[in-house]
Amino acid sequence: MEGHVKAVCTVSFHPRGTHVLTSAKDGTARLWSVKDGREEQCLTCDITDPDAPPAKPSRRPQQVLVRGSAYGDLEGKVIYTVASGRRGAAFLTKWVGTPEPRNAAPPPPGPSGPGLAPPPFVLPKLIYKPAHRMKCSPVPVSAMSLSGDGTLLALGGVEGAISLLNVETMGIVRTWPGVHDLPVTCIAARPVPLPLPGESEDDEDGGVAYNAVSASADNRLAKVTLQKRAKRKKKKSSSSSYGGKSHRAMGMMDLFVFLFYIMILALIWAIIQQSVEICKGPLLDMDPKEAYECVVHTVLWGDENRPGIRGVPY
Repeated sequence: MEGHVKAVCTVSFHPRGTHVLTSAKDGTARLWSVKDGREEQCLTCDITDPDAPPAKPSRRPQQVLVRGSAYGDLEGKVIYTVASGRRGAAFLTKWVGTPEPRNAAPPPPGPSGPGLAPPPFVLPKLIYKPAHRMKCSPVPVSAMSLSGDGTLLALGGVEGAISLLNVETMGIVRTWPGVHDLPVTCIAARPVPLPLPGESEDDEDGGVAYNAVSASADNRLAKVTLQKRAKRKKKKSSSSSYGGKSHRAMGMMDLFVFLFYIMILALIWAIIQQSVEICKGPLLDMDPKEAYECVVHTVLWGDENRPGIRGVPY
Protein backbone atom coordinates (compact mmCIF):
# COMPACT_ATOMS: atom_id res chain seq x y z
CA MET A 1 0.00 0.00 0.00
CA GLU A 2 1.64 3.17 -1.18
CA GLY A 3 0.52 6.62 -0.17
CA HIS A 4 2.76 8.12 2.51
CA VAL A 5 5.82 9.89 1.20
CA LYS A 6 7.77 9.91 4.48
CA ALA A 7 8.36 7.62 7.42
CA VAL A 8 5.25 6.00 8.90
CA CYS A 9 4.97 6.43 12.70
CA THR A 10 1.86 4.49 13.78
CA VAL A 11 -0.48 1.77 12.50
CA SER A 12 -3.76 0.69 14.13
CA PHE A 13 -6.78 -1.39 13.14
CA HIS A 14 -10.37 -0.21 12.98
CA PRO A 15 -12.27 -1.65 16.00
CA ARG A 16 -14.21 -3.90 13.61
CA GLY A 17 -11.18 -4.79 11.52
CA THR A 18 -12.42 -3.21 8.29
CA HIS A 19 -9.79 -0.49 7.96
CA VAL A 20 -6.24 0.38 8.95
CA LEU A 21 -5.27 3.82 10.24
CA THR A 22 -1.72 5.08 9.71
CA SER A 23 0.13 8.31 10.44
CA ALA A 24 3.45 9.54 9.11
CA LYS A 25 5.96 12.36 9.07
CA ASP A 26 4.42 13.72 5.87
CA GLY A 27 1.76 15.55 7.88
CA THR A 28 -1.08 13.13 7.15
CA ALA A 29 -3.04 10.26 8.63
CA ARG A 30 -4.56 7.85 6.13
CA LEU A 31 -7.35 5.29 6.10
CA TRP A 32 -6.87 2.06 4.18
CA SER A 33 -9.33 -0.66 3.24
CA VAL A 34 -8.33 -4.04 4.62
CA LYS A 35 -10.24 -5.80 1.85
CA ASP A 36 -8.38 -4.41 -1.16
CA GLY A 37 -5.64 -2.20 0.36
CA ARG A 38 -7.07 0.91 -1.25
CA GLU A 39 -6.58 4.31 0.37
CA GLU A 40 -10.00 5.70 1.26
CA GLN A 41 -9.20 9.04 2.89
CA CYS A 42 -6.24 11.26 3.68
CA LEU A 43 -6.43 13.41 6.85
CA THR A 44 -4.16 16.43 6.56
CA CYS A 45 -3.14 17.59 10.04
CA ASP A 46 -2.66 21.22 11.02
CA ILE A 47 -0.26 22.55 13.66
CA THR A 48 -1.39 26.15 13.80
CA ASP A 49 -2.54 27.26 17.23
CA PRO A 50 -6.30 27.89 17.09
CA ASP A 51 -6.09 30.23 20.11
CA ALA A 52 -3.18 32.32 18.79
CA PRO A 53 -3.36 35.20 16.31
CA PRO A 54 -2.62 34.31 12.68
CA ALA A 55 1.10 33.97 12.03
CA LYS A 56 2.91 35.59 9.15
CA PRO A 57 3.38 33.32 6.12
CA SER A 58 6.77 31.67 5.97
CA ARG A 59 8.87 31.21 2.86
CA ARG A 60 9.59 27.65 3.81
CA PRO A 61 6.63 25.71 5.19
CA GLN A 62 7.26 23.86 8.41
CA GLN A 63 7.35 20.08 8.25
CA VAL A 64 4.40 18.46 10.04
CA LEU A 65 5.06 15.20 11.88
CA VAL A 66 2.02 13.09 12.78
CA ARG A 67 3.50 10.77 15.37
CA GLY A 68 0.27 9.47 16.89
CA SER A 69 -3.14 8.29 15.69
CA ALA A 70 -5.87 6.13 17.21
CA TYR A 71 -9.54 5.27 16.90
CA GLY A 72 -11.54 6.84 19.71
CA ASP A 73 -14.60 4.57 19.96
CA LEU A 74 -15.75 1.04 19.26
CA GLU A 75 -17.58 2.05 16.07
CA GLY A 76 -14.62 3.85 14.54
CA LYS A 77 -16.49 7.14 14.20
CA VAL A 78 -13.84 9.14 16.09
CA ILE A 79 -10.13 9.44 15.33
CA TYR A 80 -7.45 11.25 17.33
CA THR A 81 -4.20 12.48 15.81
CA VAL A 82 -1.31 14.32 17.41
CA ALA A 83 0.99 16.41 15.23
CA SER A 84 3.85 18.85 15.63
CA GLY A 85 6.85 20.26 13.90
CA ARG A 86 10.41 19.29 14.68
CA ARG A 87 10.25 21.96 17.36
CA GLY A 88 7.48 23.79 19.08
CA ALA A 89 4.11 22.77 20.45
CA ALA A 90 2.10 19.66 19.64
CA PHE A 91 -1.58 19.74 18.71
CA LEU A 92 -4.24 17.11 19.23
CA THR A 93 -7.04 16.90 16.66
CA LYS A 94 -10.32 15.09 17.09
CA TRP A 95 -11.80 13.85 13.82
CA VAL A 96 -15.46 12.83 13.62
CA GLY A 97 -16.76 10.66 10.82
CA THR A 98 -20.15 11.15 9.17
CA PRO A 99 -21.74 8.80 6.63
CA GLU A 100 -20.93 9.65 3.03
CA PRO A 101 -23.96 11.17 1.26
CA ARG A 102 -25.41 8.96 -1.40
CA ASN A 103 -26.80 10.76 -4.44
CA ALA A 104 -27.41 7.67 -6.55
CA ALA A 105 -30.53 5.57 -6.13
CA PRO A 106 -30.06 2.41 -4.05
CA PRO A 107 -29.63 -0.82 -6.01
CA PRO A 108 -32.75 -2.90 -6.53
CA PRO A 109 -33.38 -5.50 -3.87
CA GLY A 110 -32.27 -9.02 -4.67
CA PRO A 111 -34.42 -12.07 -4.66
CA SER A 112 -35.92 -13.06 -1.36
CA GLY A 113 -37.72 -16.02 -0.09
CA PRO A 114 -37.26 -19.20 1.89
CA GLY A 115 -33.78 -20.68 1.63
CA LEU A 116 -32.18 -17.47 0.26
CA ALA A 117 -29.50 -15.72 2.35
CA PRO A 118 -30.03 -12.02 3.12
CA PRO A 119 -27.68 -9.56 1.43
CA PRO A 120 -24.45 -8.94 3.39
CA PHE A 121 -24.38 -5.95 5.74
CA VAL A 122 -22.03 -3.23 4.57
CA LEU A 123 -20.86 -0.48 6.91
CA PRO A 124 -21.51 2.98 5.51
CA LYS A 125 -18.42 4.81 4.40
CA LEU A 126 -17.45 7.60 6.79
CA ILE A 127 -15.96 10.95 5.87
CA TYR A 128 -13.79 12.31 8.69
CA LYS A 129 -13.55 16.01 9.37
CA PRO A 130 -11.75 17.88 12.18
CA ALA A 131 -14.13 18.66 15.03
CA HIS A 132 -11.71 20.03 17.61
CA ARG A 133 -8.03 20.98 17.74
CA MET A 134 -6.09 21.95 20.84
CA LYS A 135 -2.56 22.47 22.06
CA CYS A 136 -1.68 19.39 24.11
CA SER A 137 2.04 19.90 24.78
CA PRO A 138 4.54 22.76 24.61
CA VAL A 139 7.02 20.41 22.92
CA PRO A 140 6.57 17.77 20.19
CA VAL A 141 4.78 14.57 21.22
CA SER A 142 6.67 11.48 20.11
CA ALA A 143 4.20 8.74 21.19
CA MET A 144 0.47 8.41 21.83
CA SER A 145 -1.91 5.67 23.00
CA LEU A 146 -5.62 5.54 23.85
CA SER A 147 -6.85 3.57 26.87
CA GLY A 148 -9.06 0.56 26.31
CA ASP A 149 -12.15 2.27 27.71
CA GLY A 150 -11.59 5.27 25.44
CA THR A 151 -11.36 7.82 28.26
CA LEU A 152 -7.67 8.71 28.50
CA LEU A 153 -4.96 9.51 26.00
CA ALA A 154 -1.40 8.82 27.09
CA LEU A 155 1.12 11.20 25.51
CA GLY A 156 4.90 10.93 25.60
CA GLY A 157 7.05 13.93 24.78
CA VAL A 158 10.47 14.36 23.24
CA GLU A 159 11.72 15.82 26.53
CA GLY A 160 10.80 12.63 28.41
CA ALA A 161 7.56 13.77 30.03
CA ILE A 162 4.34 11.73 30.26
CA SER A 163 0.85 13.27 30.16
CA LEU A 164 -2.66 11.88 30.50
CA LEU A 165 -5.47 13.67 28.68
CA ASN A 166 -9.20 13.25 29.29
CA VAL A 167 -10.83 12.89 25.87
CA GLU A 168 -14.27 13.88 27.20
CA THR A 169 -13.16 17.26 28.52
CA MET A 170 -10.16 17.53 26.16
CA GLY A 171 -8.03 18.64 29.07
CA ILE A 172 -4.74 17.45 30.55
CA VAL A 173 -5.38 15.45 33.72
CA ARG A 174 -1.78 15.26 34.88
CA THR A 175 1.77 15.58 33.58
CA TRP A 176 4.85 13.83 34.93
CA PRO A 177 7.91 15.83 33.81
CA GLY A 178 11.32 14.23 33.47
CA VAL A 179 10.14 10.62 33.58
CA HIS A 180 12.75 9.74 30.97
CA ASP A 181 16.10 11.29 30.12
CA LEU A 182 15.54 10.94 26.37
CA PRO A 183 12.48 11.14 24.07
CA VAL A 184 9.66 8.69 24.68
CA THR A 185 9.74 6.18 21.85
CA CYS A 186 6.51 4.29 22.64
CA ILE A 187 3.71 4.34 25.17
CA ALA A 188 0.78 2.07 26.03
CA ALA A 189 -2.32 3.24 27.86
CA ARG A 190 -4.23 0.95 30.22
CA PRO A 191 -6.02 -1.73 28.15
CA VAL A 192 -8.91 -2.47 30.53
CA PRO A 193 -10.32 -0.84 33.68
CA LEU A 194 -10.14 -4.18 35.53
CA PRO A 195 -7.20 -5.13 37.78
CA LEU A 196 -4.22 -6.39 35.79
CA PRO A 197 -1.82 -9.17 36.88
CA GLY A 198 0.37 -7.92 39.69
CA GLU A 199 -2.08 -5.24 40.84
CA SER A 200 -3.86 -7.22 43.55
CA GLU A 201 -3.45 -6.17 47.15
CA ASP A 202 -1.60 -9.38 48.03
CA ASP A 203 1.22 -8.82 45.51
CA GLU A 204 4.53 -7.18 46.35
CA ASP A 205 3.70 -4.14 44.22
CA GLY A 206 -0.03 -4.60 44.71
CA GLY A 207 -2.73 -2.03 45.17
CA VAL A 208 -1.45 0.29 42.42
CA ALA A 209 -3.46 0.56 39.19
CA TYR A 210 -1.16 1.92 36.49
CA ASN A 211 -2.65 4.12 33.77
CA ALA A 212 0.21 3.94 31.28
CA VAL A 213 3.54 2.29 30.60
CA SER A 214 6.19 4.11 28.58
CA ALA A 215 9.56 3.31 27.06
CA SER A 216 12.33 5.61 25.94
CA ALA A 217 15.63 5.79 24.17
CA ASP A 218 17.24 5.76 27.62
CA ASN A 219 16.56 1.97 27.72
CA ARG A 220 14.10 2.24 30.59
CA LEU A 221 10.43 1.50 31.18
CA ALA A 222 8.22 3.68 33.36
CA LYS A 223 4.77 3.28 34.88
CA VAL A 224 2.53 6.20 35.81
CA THR A 225 -0.69 6.19 37.81
CA LEU A 226 -3.33 8.68 38.86
CA GLN A 227 -3.81 6.77 42.09
CA LYS A 228 -2.69 8.69 45.16
CA ARG A 229 -2.19 5.82 47.57
CA ALA A 230 -1.62 2.10 47.26
CA LYS A 231 -4.46 -0.03 48.54
CA ARG A 232 -2.26 -2.44 50.41
CA LYS A 233 -3.92 -5.12 52.46
CA LYS A 234 -3.03 -4.74 56.10
CA LYS A 235 -1.52 -7.90 57.52
CA LYS A 236 -2.95 -8.96 60.83
CA SER A 237 -0.33 -9.17 63.52
CA SER A 238 -0.20 -11.96 66.05
CA SER A 239 -1.51 -9.61 68.72
CA SER A 240 -4.66 -8.85 66.73
CA SER A 241 -5.10 -12.50 65.74
CA TYR A 242 -4.89 -13.83 69.27
CA GLY A 243 -6.32 -10.99 71.23
CA GLY A 244 -2.98 -9.55 72.30
CA LYS A 245 -1.90 -12.69 74.14
CA SER A 246 1.59 -12.65 72.68
CA HIS A 247 2.15 -9.07 73.83
CA ARG A 248 0.92 -9.91 77.33
CA ALA A 249 3.14 -13.01 77.44
CA MET A 250 6.14 -10.96 76.40
CA GLY A 251 5.30 -8.44 79.10
CA MET A 252 5.16 -11.13 81.79
CA MET A 253 8.44 -12.61 80.60
CA ASP A 254 10.12 -9.22 80.79
CA LEU A 255 8.79 -8.77 84.32
CA PHE A 256 10.17 -12.14 85.44
CA VAL A 257 13.58 -11.37 83.94
CA PHE A 258 13.60 -7.99 85.66
CA LEU A 259 12.74 -9.52 89.04
CA PHE A 260 15.41 -12.19 88.57
CA TYR A 261 18.08 -9.55 88.01
CA ILE A 262 16.86 -7.64 91.06
CA MET A 263 17.21 -10.74 93.20
CA ILE A 264 20.72 -11.41 91.89
CA LEU A 265 21.75 -7.82 92.62
CA ALA A 266 20.23 -8.03 96.13
CA LEU A 267 22.14 -11.27 96.83
CA ILE A 268 25.41 -9.75 95.66
CA TRP A 269 24.80 -6.69 97.82
CA ALA A 270 24.10 -8.87 100.87
CA ILE A 271 27.31 -10.83 100.29
CA ILE A 272 29.30 -7.59 100.03
CA GLN A 273 27.79 -6.31 103.30
CA GLN A 274 28.50 -9.58 105.14
CA SER A 275 32.05 -9.69 103.79
CA VAL A 276 32.79 -6.16 104.96
CA GLU A 277 31.28 -6.80 108.39
CA ILE A 278 32.84 -10.24 109.10
CA CYS A 279 36.13 -9.93 107.23
CA LYS A 280 36.82 -6.31 108.12
CA GLY A 281 40.26 -7.04 109.65
CA PRO A 282 41.88 -8.87 106.71
CA LEU A 283 40.38 -6.41 104.29
CA LEU A 284 41.83 -3.43 106.17
CA ASP A 285 45.20 -5.18 106.51
CA MET A 286 45.23 -5.65 102.72
CA ASP A 287 45.97 -9.35 103.20
CA PRO A 288 44.45 -11.03 100.12
CA LYS A 289 45.00 -14.61 101.30
CA GLU A 290 43.34 -14.06 104.68
CA ALA A 291 40.57 -12.00 103.07
CA TYR A 292 39.92 -14.80 100.53
CA GLU A 293 39.82 -17.48 103.24
CA CYS A 294 37.46 -15.38 105.31
CA VAL A 295 35.07 -14.54 102.50
CA VAL A 296 34.97 -18.06 101.02
CA HIS A 297 34.96 -20.20 104.19
CA THR A 298 33.13 -17.85 106.53
CA VAL A 299 30.73 -15.72 104.45
CA LEU A 300 29.93 -18.00 101.49
CA TRP A 301 30.57 -21.53 102.87
CA GLY A 302 30.54 -22.41 106.53
CA ASP A 303 32.94 -24.90 108.14
CA GLU A 304 31.38 -28.32 108.69
CA ASN A 305 32.38 -28.23 112.38
CA ARG A 306 30.47 -25.01 112.99
CA PRO A 307 27.26 -25.35 115.01
CA GLY A 308 24.25 -25.68 112.72
CA ILE A 309 26.18 -27.13 109.78
CA ARG A 310 26.04 -30.87 110.57
CA GLY A 311 23.64 -30.79 113.49
CA VAL A 312 21.33 -28.64 115.58
CA PRO A 313 23.37 -26.04 117.52
CA TYR A 314 21.37 -26.56 120.73
